[in-house]
Amino acid sequence: MEIPICIYRGSAKDVKDIWYLLRALANNRGYIKKGLKCRYINHAENMSGNQIALKYVLDNPYITSAVFGTTSREHLLENVGALDITIPDDILAKIKSMK
Repeated sequence: MEIPICIYRGSAKDVKDIWYLLRALANNRGYIKKGLKCRYINHAENMSGNQIALKYVLDNPYITSAVFGTTSREHLLENVGALDITIPDDILAKIKSMK
């Protein structure tokens, strides 16, 4: 008797999306591992990980502009709020040590 591991009730489009996700995960393991090491930026007080990442890019003297996309007003306001933050020294040191 075979026991099904998973009973899937989604659409064919969902299956295709899952396949693309799994393929992306398999092909980008190194980048994913590096990204997981940066999860600490999501725990900074009074700022989001998105704001820290955007501020880090904007503080680079070799970058003149940053283009970002958003689909919500809240996310747009969060991104604009990155202009007013200062990345804490301990987080900045961790980011720079990863290069």
